[in-house]
Amino acid sequence: MNKTCVIMSPPNTLGQSLEIGFKQCGWDTKLITFQKFPEYSLSNPINWIRSPELGRNYKKRFDFILREEVLPLADKCNADLVFVMRPEEVSSMTAEALSNFRRPIAAWIIDSLSRCPSQNALSAYTIANFYLDGNDVNVQNSFWLPLGVNENLLPKLNIQKDIDVLFIGGIPPDLYTKRRQLFKEFAHSRISELYKCAANVSGARGFYGRIQHEFIRISTKFPVSSRVSMVEYIRSISRAKICINVLPDDSGSIVNDAFFLIPFVNTCQLVDKHEYLKTWLIPEEHFCWFEEGKMLEKIAELLKDEIKRKRISENGQREILSNHTYRKRAEGITEIIDL
Repeated sequence: MNKTCVIMSPPNTLGQSLEIGFKQCGWDTKLITFQKFPEYSLSNPINWIRSPELGRNYKKRFDFILREEVLPLADKCNADLVFVMRPEEVSSMTAEALSNFRRPIAAWIIDSLSRCPSQNALSAYTIANFYLDGNDVNVQNSFWLPLGVNENLLPKLNIQKDIDVLFIGGIPPDLYTKRRQLFKEFAHSRISELYKCAANVSGARGFYGRIQHEFIRISTKFPVSSRVSMVEYIRSISRAKICINVLPDDSGSIVNDAFFLIPFVNTCQLVDKHEYLKTWLIPEEHFCWFEEGKMLEKIAELLKDEIKRKRISENGQREILSNHTYRKRAEGITEIIDL
């Protein structure tokens, strides 16, 4: 008889992807999402509106769904594991229900605790916590685990590489100063004039106005997109020969989802240098990195060296498919929990 995992997830593709991983490992699964707004799927535009009101509703919804749907369902189907993605603070009523719950619970904290400390709220009730930020792994039964990739998307992404360099990542006005500065440097460089370049970035309200104000030379020759679906986001990366991924500068040892997604679609990844990344992939073998002040120089090198670029892209893709799919994540989770 197969084991059963009840997965609780925000309304995004992460829960769907992890569910696929558990099923590939031979588990039965039950997926419950919380917070019905905004709509989020592979084909719908990413439209996450951050506001105090939405934050309050999100927490209330999480608390209610966990207590009234997830825990009862786990008891009803004799679940071997309850797995909560992006946990939140709970009420005293839910805390009491958790204290009386007798099935194993694990949680995946999918942001840095320095930015979202409330995601650690279930730690008193879990047998294991998995963290996106390696710096948050500092207590017993806590483990560093970045997000994986959904290998089911790959057959849909056999796309011609018609973008030389793509810059990705959010650049809101109050976060990610380093990424913002490097985007400006990239957009104003000779590379953006001599090669086919593009950007897939996001920001808060008024984003396009700020782009026009700060990056005057960006024109139709340098297309910038923001509000796209997950499929279009992945497709844009797969079209690029080189994809620049500047990691968040307000966290410790965070590995964002793009770090595995870029090589997954056979694109050469270029990131700012962080030694901790060697825990997961090998630099100059699975991806490339650049020293402080050397980004444009490294881009130029990769544009000229097609053999190296393709070798890194192909090696990176093989490594991701071997070790960083959601099936591998599910295997790692169950091995750690010993289920």
